[in-house]
Amino acid sequence: MKLNLRFLRMPDTRKNRNLIEQELAVLEQTPSIRAAEAVVEHPEQDVSIRIRVKLDVAGGPVVAEARDYTLRAVLRKALQNLRRKLSRRTQRASITPFDRRRQSLAAVRS
Repeated sequence: MKLNLRFLRMPDTRKNRNLIEQELAVLEQTPSIRAAEAVVEHPEQDVSIRIRVKLDVAGGPVVAEARDYTLRAVLRKALQNLRRKLSRRTQRASITPFDRRRQSLAAVRS
């Protein structure tokens, strides 16, 4: 999995980068993820940290955003949202489609 990581108005230190890479390494176990893009931002005039993670998977991208006061808490929330969205996507794919066309009872019985 290719990771594109950007920091906006926040220090790009080795400690912050390692923390994010370790947390996102859990997602590498999912074979359908081709790339990940993460943007970590500390908005001006705000004490909270914001993260936006976009995963490039088959069937379209999956995006999750989170906001909290520490980097670890923000990552935990974002990963929780990503796991929930990925599991919903796989559940939706496993459901057999329902034929919504109207059919007469005689046609169904025969």
